[in-house]
Amino acid sequence: MTNKSNFWQLWAPHLALFEDNHLDLRTINIIADKISQPVLIVGGGQGLIIDALRKKGLHVDGVDSSSEMVRLAEQRRGIKLVHTDGSSLPFADESYATTIISTGVVDFLDDEKQILQIINEARRVTKKGGRLLVSYCKVHPAAEKFLNRIGIITENHIMRLRRLFELSRLPPSKFIADIRQDGNLSLCDAIAELLRIQWFLPKKERLLSNTMSKILKTADNADELIGSVSEAIPHHTRESISTLCKKLKLSVNTLMEYEMCFVVDVGVESKQL
Repeated sequence: MTNKSNFWQLWAPHLALFEDNHLDLRTINIIADKISQPVLIVGGGQGLIIDALRKKGLHVDGVDSSSEMVRLAEQRRGIKLVHTDGSSLPFADESYATTIISTGVVDFLDDEKQILQIINEARRVTKKGGRLLVSYCKVHPAAEKFLNRIGIITENHIMRLRRLFELSRLPPSKFIADIRQDGNLSLCDAIAELLRIQWFLPKKERLLSNTMSKILKTADNADELIGSVSEAIPHHTRESISTLCKKLKLSVNTLMEYEMCFVVDVGVESKQL
């Protein structure tokens, strides 16, 4: 099994700088009409989404596998999360009308049995006829093209995540030298690729990239932060998510695509394996 807990435990002190990304507040506002109370957030982080939904008048609970996330959620927002993994939820069957699995939970996993265990546990605590929303990080097409070109996203749809973080901490000259080598690019091609991504990448994604780079260049424990990152994770697209759901025999009501994430409305009453 892939261990996400250590990653989030180490990155928790920095989360305030980049937490409104992927399944973000904008997406939550768009899908608000699909959310009925009571609500459970699996992967509650430091309470950003929980706080937003509570402000809409909804009863919302949350869990997180990182004790540091749980601590900071209470410290920053006064939100008490349950410290537990998504594969073992301490709630009775059919406790929630809506369960949301945040980005950074199943989409970081390469173990299909582990993914299914988390989704089945979420279905267990969701009312029959309720809604289970599973979210996946989305890579912008401009970034996807760039990452393909430099070998971060491979031909078999794997993202070399740790290598991406390693590149992010390099000074400009070393960064260019490394992407030239990794992508077998000429100097002109490397500069053209960098200019292209700066032109086409949305402001929010540029800000996220710059923030992560700044953290890795200034943090005292940068080596430890990078060491906590998985060597590789699946690169998710609409097609790959559909394929995964079929392999896991999940019924899909809707697969929705937003600016920075995909959200799958999974059938709660489909057969659990």
